[in-house]
Formats: sequence, C-alpha cells, structure tokens
Amino acid sequence: ACNRIIASGYQLADNYAELFMADNGENPRANKEIIFPVLFDGQTTQSYGMAAVILGSRSSSDFADVPAGISGGWDGFRGTPELVRKFDFQNNATPKANEILDKRGIFFDKNRSIDITTSVTGTFTTEGWSVYKYTNVKSDGQPGSNTTFPDTDFPMFRLADVYLMYAEAIYYVDNDEEQAREWLKKVLARACAVDWGLTLEKEEAVEQDGKAVTKRTYSTYMTIQKNDALTDELMLAYHKDDFIEELLEARERELAFEGSRKYDLFRFNLLDTEIQNLIDGRGDGKTYDCSYKKFGGDVITYGVNSGPQTGIQSLQNNWKPYKMWLPISTLEISATNGKIVQNAKW
Repeated sequence: ACNRIIASGYQLADNYAELFMADNGENPRANKEIIFPVLFDGQTTQSYGMAAVILGSRSSSDFADVPAGISGGWDGFRGTPELVRKFDFQNNATPKANEILDKRGIFFDKNRSIDITTSVTGTFTTEGWSVYKYTNVKSDGQPGSNTTFPDTDFPMFRLADVYLMYAEAIYYVDNDEEQAREWLKKVLARACAVDWGLTLEKEEAVEQDGKAVTKRTYSTYMTIQKNDALTDELMLAYHKDDFIEELLEARERELAFEGSRKYDLFRFNLLDTEIQNLIDGRGDGKTYDCSYKKFGGDVITYGVNSGPQTGIQSLQNNWKPYKMWLPISTLEISATNGKIVQNAKW
C-alpha cells in the first residue's frame, strides 16, 4: 500500500511550515504532500475544530512577536519538555527556540521555561514552550479570511507519514534496517533544507470595532537548499541502537500535534511507560531530581521545583492501563443483544 501511494505522484512539501498555514489547501508547494485533509474555510466552513488548535495554542500577549492571523488566544496548549527535548539545538545545554537545527520544531519560548513545574493553569506565558506549528497566516505573510475561524486545513494524512510507515514496513518485512533508515533520512532532509520566516514590513494604529488597535503587515522569506551535512549530523544525533525507538522519535518530531502519538504508543504497548515517565513538580513540598536521556547515552540531571499538583501528576495518579480503551455505549451493547461486550473494567 505504501508503495502505491509513494508512486502515485504525491511529493514532500518544500517547506514543512507551509503544511500548517492558512493557504495549505491552495498553495501547490504544500498541498502536493497532503493526501487527506480535513477542510476548513473561515467564510464557508466555520468550525471550532481547527480554531481550537490555533486559538488554544496562542496567547494574545504574544501577537506582536509572532502573528497568528487570529484575534485572540486561549492560553491553552503547549509542548511537554519531553517533546521539546526530542529536537537538537545549536547548544543543547542552553536550548532556545530560534536555535533548533531541525526546522520542524516550531516553538515559542519568550519568557518561558521548557519545564512545566507548578501548574498547567495560569502559567501559559511562563512555563512550557508554546507550539506554533499551526497558524492562520498564509504563506505570503497575510492573515486568513477570518480572525476567529481559520482557513487552515488539518492534514489528516500526508506523504511524510507514508514514508515513515514504509520505513517501519521495510524494517519488519524485509529485515533491512539500513534501508529503513534511508526513509527516515528522506523525511529529515526536508527539515534541514529550508530557511523560512516572517518580516515585519509596516506597523500602524487603526480603529477596529470602535477600539484603537495596532495593525502589522508582514512579508515572508524562504530559501530551499539541500543540506546534506546538517542531515547527516542530525541522523547521527537522533540515532538509537533500537531502530523502533528511533522510528517512534522520528514520528514524534514529524507528526507532533497531528494526533498520531497516542496511537503509536498503543501499537508498541508503550503508553503506560510514557505516562509514568512524564516529569513535573509533584506538589508535595519536595524537590525531585529528574534525568533526561540525551543523544549518545549522556544523561542531564536537574531539579524540579515543588508546587501544586499539575495536570501531569493528575494524569499519573488517575491513569490505569484499561483506560487505553474507551467504554462502549450501553445503547450499542443493547442494540446487539449483548453480542458486543463492554471493554474490561468499564
């Protein structure tokens, strides 16, 4: 199946960031990769589906730094430190969002710590890096057609995912680890070949809904140039002796916030382990020493501040393995005269 899709004419997008912009359905540089999009349009297909993703990952206080093409932010979603640390930086000892070597790491770190150590409530602009992967700004720097309901389509299934599936299939079916890694490398090479960004062209005071607001106009710049040296450097940095571990981390970097991570962990029976390995301040007045395994087997150890119970601790305290499977509606069970049986422990 992967062979047929790969041969069908789809291509990797030139710029990873354009896959998640307001014109990703119209921009030929982006839509050549997207196989199955969930369509949104700020005028004709208004929904809080994609709006929740973009509004939820932004704070209005940050709009002057990074435009999002929206009128407000919910101070909600952010990346876990585990996700951020999956990427390689110019200096891994002092990571900065604008110094990520792998251009798939689209984060915002101004005044923010990587770690969420006190609470998930009221700390959006201070703890945890914001994930700015999705935006209602178009590839030319202009906002989408509606500042509440984005134009950005959700790329449910795209070619890079197929490449990573193919790598997994080659590893298991052909027992060819070297060739499987070549497909990981194809995906990584795209992330190493682009330099893209927004440039503020004009800033002016305007009136909107009876209020004085600042209007900013942006342009974009983009350079695409193959960078074999950086690709090889990151392949080495991301290398794991266990190919499946390396594959899962490659999928996490490529497909972060696209809804696949949970199911990847299901497939390899790793969800319980991953939840228990999440690290935060546990709210019991103690300071915990926490270790993160870095490339080459090095371990970085540091303390985590004590504080009130966080969302991570609540998850760890309440998680049970049977919750991997959702309960089946009693209506469905009744409709089959008991042929469908409720999932265990629900």
